[in-house]
Amino acid sequence: MGIDNKYIIEISGKKFIQFDGLLVLFHENKGKSIETEEVASSTATDPRFKATVSGDKGTFTGHGDANDSNVGAMVKVHKYRMAETRAIARALRLYNNIGLCSVEELGGDKYEEHTTEAPKAKLLKRLESLAGKKLPNTVIAFDWIAKKIEEKTGIKTDGQIGNMEQQTAKNILEAWQN
Repeated sequence: MGIDNKYIIEISGKKFIQFDGLLVLFHENKGKSIETEEVASSTATDPRFKATVSGDKGTFTGHGDANDSNVGAMVKVHKYRMAETRAIARALRLYNNIGLCSVEELGGDKYEEHTTEAPKAKLLKRLESLAGKKLPNTVIAFDWIAKKIEEKTGIKTDGQIGNMEQQTAKNILEAWQN
């Protein structure tokens, strides 16, 4: 089974697999369980986890950590979850025989660049489907669109824009077009 390209992203000319792609492959490859445990050397400032995944292909483990030196500013308050996610991602890569590093394993700003741009791309795709036409697909154009939405509707778009519900996006687009 191959990796669907929708789960592969390119950052600085290198390819990375996304966590959801690893999970899809895990289920396709008859994965049965994912277990995690915090390791003894874990601390509040440097959480560390071990993940074990099992299925028809065997049992594989991976370790993950997260500390101020390998996460960006946005993730620092979520280090505990990031360490666990990294451990699971590594174990899933081994189970699925994937040589690509996962996005979640990236340190600092590279991970945040990906995760902060993804919500913008999702909303742009939603707005395009609602508008029935292609909109400019650049961060500059998106920021301009977001600013126009805010001016026209008074609805703040920063921070939560990628998590916007379909109906909210539709209401904003309708208000903008009127």
